[in-house]
Amino acid sequence: MAQNYEPACPAEFHRQMVEWVGLGKCSKQLSKESGCPVTSIQTCSGYPIARG
Repeated sequence: MAQNYEPACPAEFHRQMVEWVGLGKCSKQLSKESGCPVTSIQTCSGYPIARG
């Protein structure tokens, strides 16, 4: 049975996090700037380890 759920983050937020983390921005800093938990940023971006 398929589950219906909302994505953890909006598509635009997800795209931006992937871009910023891919460019080397630290997920901890992005967390402070966005108010989003570090784990959510890591999940969205596909980077399991915080950089920086």
